[in-house]
Amino acid sequence: MIFGNWIMCYRIPLFIGILILWHTVLFGQVNSLSGVVVRQDNGTPIPFVNIWITGTPHGTSTNYDGDFEIKIPSFIDPAQYTLSFSSIGYYSKTIPLDQLGLDARVQLESSVTNLNELVILTEKKKKKNQAVARKLVQKAINQIPKNYPKKPYLLNTFYRHYCSENQNYVRLIEAAVDVYSPRNNFKLEQIPDQRLSFKVTQLRRSFDFTENARLFHPSISLNYLWSNDITDFEYHNPLAGALNHFYFEITDTTNYGQNKVIVINFKQKTDNPLASQSQYHGTLFVTEKDLAFIRTEVVETKIQNGGNDSVYSEISKKSFYKPYQDKYFLDRLTNDVNVLYASIDSNQVIIDTLRHRSHIEMIANNILSSDQHAFKGKEPNKLDLRKIRYDSTFWNGYTVLKATALEQQIIADLSSKISLQQQFQSFNTIDGGGISITQSDRFKDLLASYQGTPLYLVLWSNWGQLNHLDLKPVNYFKRMLKKQRVRFLLVAVEHNQAEWIDNRKYYGLNQKFIEHERMDLGFDSDIAKSYLNNVFPYFLSVSPDGTIYRDPPLPNNDSIKPFIKALIQEQLVAVPIAKE
Repeated sequence: MIFGNWIMCYRIPLFIGILILWHTVLFGQVNSLSGVVVRQDNGTPIPFVNIWITGTPHGTSTNYDGDFEIKIPSFIDPAQYTLSFSSIGYYSKTIPLDQLGLDARVQLESSVTNLNELVILTEKKKKKNQAVARKLVQKAINQIPKNYPKKPYLLNTFYRHYCSENQNYVRLIEAAVDVYSPRNNFKLEQIPDQRLSFKVTQLRRSFDFTENARLFHPSISLNYLWSNDITDFEYHNPLAGALNHFYFEITDTTNYGQNKVIVINFKQKTDNPLASQSQYHGTLFVTEKDLAFIRTEVVETKIQNGGNDSVYSEISKKSFYKPYQDKYFLDRLTNDVNVLYASIDSNQVIIDTLRHRSHIEMIANNILSSDQHAFKGKEPNKLDLRKIRYDSTFWNGYTVLKATALEQQIIADLSSKISLQQQFQSFNTIDGGGISITQSDRFKDLLASYQGTPLYLVLWSNWGQLNHLDLKPVNYFKRMLKKQRVRFLLVAVEHNQAEWIDNRKYYGLNQKFIEHERMDLGFDSDIAKSYLNNVFPYFLSVSPDGTIYRDPPLPNNDSIKPFIKALIQEQLVAVPIAKE
């Protein structure tokens, strides 16, 4: 078997041993607060600490290194609000915002609890312990409709996802994602977007080198991550079926804030009918008072052996819930995937291996409990993500999960593969601070020679080919071209002039009424080409005053007629690309 993130800074004295970095970033009067949370006894960083502005839905969480960052909305008066810190196994702490200081250090005291009388008794009788544990889990499942939100709500979340093949990172995405939950009837769905709606509102970073990867990598994994929620979905949910297929054992009691929490381990029995597919084990944290899942940890392992290959996978899934308005809302989700692929020959000798690792996580930074925020939306694909533009002012006021030291290194490594300027030359879809093609001096100089005439413009390249049939204009567009009321321009983002001339002939682009220009923007490396593979061709239109619009109808589509009319008359109703 083969397996294998106030208008001025000031200092005040230490407040109950807690120091936090407090500074203001003057973007729309949003205050930014960052720090690290550690154990009081030994200074060890504490991950997964739930942090929120008391009495509000605004919050964040610490990363694996215990670091955090939160944006304080402008309506928050520091003299009137406090910041709360809670984590399972530690005493909660609430600190007035106007008493926070510098040096970014929050100390939480470990809560020492003993197993209650019932648990001590059942330690002596393992079977009784298992029966009591299973009964508690069943009661917690039965209490789901009471403990979790039934009314519609919207979560503002921050999403991060990175993955690697062997030692090479091939994907990193950071995004703001809105998640809308309609009224919940608490019927388990298979896939999250069968009930939930997803909308990626902004991309912060998106490095994608999966075109050269050996495995398929999804652009974004919202459904996969949200299926962690055992209270709502049954996809790979070990507790969605009969509980008698699992061993349950009460192993500890602890605290979350003022609530006692029962810790229950579970493990799949060998006679489970699912055993041939996946093996599950994990830990459930259930509040004693209302029997609510406050945290779940599920590990799924699987071994598949084929004639020529073998696959071992281990997926660790964590879900964290936060009490708010007498309900428990999802606060954080994490997935860690570790898969080993081995190719073997007829003698069962390994001839090739490939290890795939990925980390996916989400934090909720705001809850909007109202159906007025309703929208419909599925998990976006790669092309959908390409259309999302980067807005730095948005991120100045949006709470993100602070990157760990490892994640900062991953970002640096992926940035080195393709320059920030080249990343941003793919139309502002990626964070970094460069300029887009449409804002570059070369592009502006090119448009200057056509100023005063409406343009239908296509950016293309020899690695993002055009279909000449798409470029065949309908009769109205052809008449406007003939009368020179509008001009049709193909701009090749091509390094080699000879190849550009040859490709025009090869792809049938030397058509009547079509004009040609070439801009060498340095996209000559294989990495740049693979990175921008799905960007080109890119369709634009330019009004007589030089305003640039994206995604016009194709020239061969009948809907081009009203579009060209509006473009000529400067009455186009569309969102322009921002002008510098």
